[in-house]
Amino acid sequence: MKLFKRSSKEGSPYYVRYWEKLRNGQSKQRWTSTGSSEKSVAKQIAAKIVSDAALRQHGVIDPDQERYQTEAKRTIEDHLKDFTPRLESRYTGAKAKINVVGQLNYIRAFAAYAKIQTVGEINADMMTRYIVHLADAGKSSRTIGAMIGACKHFTSWLRIHRKIRLDPLETIERPDPDSDRRLNRRMLLPTEWQWLIQGAMKAGERFGMTAQERCLAYRVAIQTGLRAGELRSLKRGSFNLDDKQPHVRADSGTTKNRQTAYQYIERELANDLRPFLATKLPTTLVFNLPKKEAAKMLQADLSDARTLWLAECKKDPTERAKRELSDFLKPTNESGYALDFHSLRHTCGAWLAIRGVQPKIIQAVMRHSTITLTLDTYGHLLEGAQSAAIDSAGELTSIPQLLRATGTTDSVPKLATIPATISATKQGACSVLGIASYCESGENEVEIENEKSRDFLSENAAFCDGLQLCSVAEDKGFEPSTGFPAPDFESGS
Repeated sequence: MKLFKRSSKEGSPYYVRYWEKLRNGQSKQRWTSTGSSEKSVAKQIAAKIVSDAALRQHGVIDPDQERYQTEAKRTIEDHLKDFTPRLESRYTGAKAKINVVGQLNYIRAFAAYAKIQTVGEINADMMTRYIVHLADAGKSSRTIGAMIGACKHFTSWLRIHRKIRLDPLETIERPDPDSDRRLNRRMLLPTEWQWLIQGAMKAGERFGMTAQERCLAYRVAIQTGLRAGELRSLKRGSFNLDDKQPHVRADSGTTKNRQTAYQYIERELANDLRPFLATKLPTTLVFNLPKKEAAKMLQADLSDARTLWLAECKKDPTERAKRELSDFLKPTNESGYALDFHSLRHTCGAWLAIRGVQPKIIQAVMRHSTITLTLDTYGHLLEGAQSAAIDSAGELTSIPQLLRATGTTDSVPKLATIPATISATKQGACSVLGIASYCESGENEVEIENEKSRDFLSENAAFCDGLQLCSVAEDKGFEPSTGFPAPDFESGS
């Protein structure tokens, strides 16, 4: 053992150099600071360091336990400095920095509430009390779940990197985010869509976007299901308008699941986009979509659209009074369901479900991680499908009335006819609200038995006639387009 100083400056600490015998029989020279500038104190500390090394060699001191004790004494802020690169590698894209800071702030807020300084003080009881505190403060289950997720990610990282022996928050579970959802979104009705376009065109420039630019952004959002951030990141090179099936590409760095997305669009939309994109440089962002006011922009256009809708019947007081009481084109309806910019993505999936597109295809278009999420979100739009299926199965399995006396019959009984639930529409019309399919010609016309479906078709006849059935790509595996009528920018309709 030897004491020495690495610096001649006054107050610099003494270091101790010693040899430690490892478990494999080899010896290794080590040196470490005693932390003291007084030689007498440094000697005592050095003797303790050498003594612990000998105990460690003979197994009296567990090196792992010793490391856990050392790490447990480090402050939470020290560990967060090591944890930050982990978060930075996990989050990518435009919101990466915001996500990293948000996760760190969740952890710091918990530590501040619990009044703890080191990771060794973290325990499940503290977290439980903090969850109750947040709930009493009016925080939603989704917010509480995000906080729990950040803290559990941190403690899990500490355990995996052998900084703590056990994860103290392993037993903590997140609350159901749907138990008290604060924002319930609704889809944009097909009849509302036509009025929205008219309102936007009449309003002119708004929030730094021209009327044409806003209408194109709305159409791309609904046909592709892209989120606002994904839509905002699109550049001229993101649009492939000359392919057999035009599509939009959202790069992996901008998507929520960090995977490149290819979304189909209609040929008509592609033709409308072409002159608009011709004025953009290849690396220029296509839509000047506001970051924090996209919802206000859409709601302003909805307000103008509602004004136009009400003005349409100014000469009919009875109809005007009826429309005044309606929540048609209102940002929030009577049930509390709201329309914001993200509702355009919801509209994409909802309209596909209304048209009877298979859930697996809807999952691909919406890029949901599981089919369960797709069915939970849009399954209610097919509410007529279950009862129709039961009715069909019941009639198919019914026992025909045969001759009771002999149990035989001279003729083969016909199977009961399956209840007709398809629309008497021309070729190319879409399926709506669980309606099974479209007819090939007028020869197959049948009566619509579902009154709700009949009302929907009546109110949205123009919309249904303009829709095309969802087509599946032949080669590249892109998601199908939603397909619905586009506005006439020249006439404003």
